[in-house]
Amino acid sequence: MSRKISLHQMPKDREFLECFGPAPRHRLVQLDFSSIEDVVLAEFGRDPNMWKLYGPNAAPNCGYLFFASHIPSMADKVREHYDPDNDSRTQDDVDRAKKALKFERGVAKTGKLGLNYGAYPRKLQQTYENRGIELSLDEAQSIWDTFHRLFEGNDAFGERLKEEWRNTGGAFINGRGRIMCCHHSKLKDVVNRFCQGTAHDLLLIYLWHCDRLRIERGVHMIPWIPDFHDETIWEVPDSEVDAAVDVLNDALVATNDELKPAIPIKGSAIVADTLADIKLD
Repeated sequence: MSRKISLHQMPKDREFLECFGPAPRHRLVQLDFSSIEDVVLAEFGRDPNMWKLYGPNAAPNCGYLFFASHIPSMADKVREHYDPDNDSRTQDDVDRAKKALKFERGVAKTGKLGLNYGAYPRKLQQTYENRGIELSLDEAQSIWDTFHRLFEGNDAFGERLKEEWRNTGGAFINGRGRIMCCHHSKLKDVVNRFCQGTAHDLLLIYLWHCDRLRIERGVHMIPWIPDFHDETIWEVPDSEVDAAVDVLNDALVATNDELKPAIPIKGSAIVADTLADIKLD
């Protein structure tokens, strides 16, 4: 049993997450970068489908439903609620589809996360079994094939990173120009490492702007989990909640103004009473 709490592997159980909250007469204020790793991959990999999903003029979307809508065993049902070729969908359309397709979206999400780490069909099948989803090896193979067919540009980007890794003797440069070393045993998920490393570096820039603005404006914000991989959470007195929300939202504007990315980073501050309000839909 681990002696330490892993914030990234906390169970999605409401009663458990409700144990984590601010001090009396305080609230939690949080901002989470929206699909930041996929945004990074779209910007640097330029896969056509990734650009369609996350590009600067993309309609509101869900990458997991897009993936699910192409998996043969569930495509027909998914397309009853989500049309991957509809460029005029609204966020309400996406939200309704998510509610109607919770199982299908969950299957696609589990598959995509495993495939991002270079999982092969048998490993993918085991991952589903661990989540209580019975899947044949042929079905896992179909999901694997669909993923790599849809996002061929991501595979090509991965090969370029691997070539860079070989040429440098074990390292590659992420999207912020930081050198990232990688053991050969982890090379299969080099794309994921590039995206995660870049995303976190973007968060650090964003946190610098948060800190600058809260000091300039005299807003009392207490770091709660300030660096949570692709999000930040602050504890704020009840009287300063609105000012803290403005700090987090304005810091994101400042970050995009500084970076001038092809695909702007998206996110919006929310107010919560416990970690359950943040982590559970």
